[in-house]
Amino acid sequence: MVLAVLELQLKHDSGKTNDQILKDLHSLIRSLTIVHESMAQAKQTNYVDLKNYAIKLSNRVQQGLRKEKKDIQIKVNANENVTLDMGRAMPFALIINELVMNACIYAFDPGESGQIVIELYEKNGEVFLKVTDNGKGLPEDFEKKAAKGIGMRIIRAFTKQLNAELEYSSTDVTTFKLKLGL
Repeated sequence: MVLAVLELQLKHDSGKTNDQILKDLHSLIRSLTIVHESMAQAKQTNYVDLKNYAIKLSNRVQQGLRKEKKDIQIKVNANENVTLDMGRAMPFALIINELVMNACIYAFDPGESGQIVIELYEKNGEVFLKVTDNGKGLPEDFEKKAAKGIGMRIIRAFTKQLNAELEYSSTDVTTFKLKLGL
């Protein structure tokens, strides 16, 4: 999975510097490491507790933001016992990682403060993810930019792999929602 994402980046994001590619790869590996840590701590070893994952991801991203002197708060609102099996947890976790990292990078200008909220819950046999930020919103040409960038390609590819539904909106806040059947 890591190699496939790295190959996509090298193939399609020719405008990125080596430093940016390494930061993206670090983020990807960090995300997968957290999935494995969450699985190791779970009562059921083949399942990942998504709340635990989201909290650990947000804590690690916050540490990185402090190093970059960015004042972006990440809040997690998640129900207890929302889990996915390992095969589905990996791509789901990478979607969360991409959405949070994209918000950190694109939603806020240098020096701006803001908030990102990750919501996770299960209802009627479906898992719902919502990532919201109060940044500057999506650009008018978002679809055009998203088609060229790797982040949304990864998100859409994993959404398709999971047979999930993705939607987004940008008004006062930017929101990405993912619905996944269990």
